[in-house]
Amino acid sequence: MYFKLKPKCGNHSEKDSKGKLVVYKAGDGAVIQSDSDLSERFPGKFEKITEVEIKPTFKSPLDDIEIPGEVKEKVTSLVKKVLKKKSDTAKDFLASLGTEVTKEFPLAVKEDLRVFANGEAYSVIEADEADKVLNKAPLKKASVKAFIEKYLK
Repeated sequence: MYFKLKPKCGNHSEKDSKGKLVVYKAGDGAVIQSDSDLSERFPGKFEKITEVEIKPTFKSPLDDIEIPGEVKEKVTSLVKKVLKKKSDTAKDFLASLGTEVTKEFPLAVKEDLRVFANGEAYSVIEADEADKVLNKAPLKKASVKAFIEKYLK
């Protein structure tokens, strides 16, 4: 599941898997992935995101290197263009799948899967892998639940 801090709720800090303290700031646009529902664990602080926007949040290696300002600006601009293109590609891919209808399939919601309909053709993807369709051939609406059950076994 994916979450973001609600605006004006302050910061949230936690230790990552390596024990390093990570601080998320409200309004910084960071997307947080968690197996547990942060909106339930921290009421009023987190908002669950159903349509994930790919916004990588990382510290650039360029921040630790002395590079002349003009060169650093050009490289930073190029990195931003590449990341935007990746984000646009993911959005285009999701748009090509059609309209998201996940809410019509409670098992998909429960198991953090997403379901899209494009006419009578249905596609299932994992919420955190928005670039890969799980079903090899388009599904009919009536067969989506059975496909999800089989996939989860």
